[in-house]
Amino acid sequence: MKQLAKPKEEFTDLNEALILINDFFLSIESDPRVGPMHICLYLTLIDQMTIDKTNPISIRSRKIMSKAKIFGVGTYHRVIRDLNEFGYIEYVPSHYHRKASQVYLKKI
Repeated sequence: MKQLAKPKEEFTDLNEALILINDFFLSIESDPRVGPMHICLYLTLIDQMTIDKTNPISIRSRKIMSKAKIFGVGTYHRVIRDLNEFGYIEYVPSHYHRKASQVYLKKI
């Protein structure tokens, strides 16, 4: 069954980014699964959201990896899948090299 695309939400307020960051840090205090790479990647995704001014954001792995200082492709894919499985983001990979993946930053 084909997944229906969610509508993009207009992001115009930096307070939303601060709320997401604050809620994320409050949540990970009691989540032993989250490590430094998860935090770096999550903050990079928030940064991209403030640049794009939308949620979801369209991402390309190489650009995000560079900003997050993640140098291994396997590490990047493990960490982004973890964030998705842990419920911090919704990751919709494109599986097509020329098309960007989508990431929804969830309110926790």
